[in-house]
Amino acid sequence: MQPDKIKGMLDACYLEKIIRELLPELPNGVTPAYIQYMDVIHNLQRTGEIRHDRGTVLKCGNVVIPFDNQISKDTSLYQLYNTNLHEKIQK
Repeated sequence: MQPDKIKGMLDACYLEKIIRELLPELPNGVTPAYIQYMDVIHNLQRTGEIRHDRGTVLKCGNVVIPFDNQISKDTSLYQLYNTNLHEKIQK
């Protein structure tokens, strides 16, 4: 590894340590994983990759996956799980 890359990596580690020391302590029960999870959701919503009114995210270990859980209205699955009383009355 080249000396300038090693120095850059060590500088980044040092800066990370200083930043962590400046941050306030997390409230009881909140883990760094929760913060990361919320950060991913915020960034996905900000970029438009997921919308708050449709879709969700799945957390698998340390990976957060955007997931659009809309079901098309013309499917039997929608008819089975539909709880919209107004739609049921119209049929």
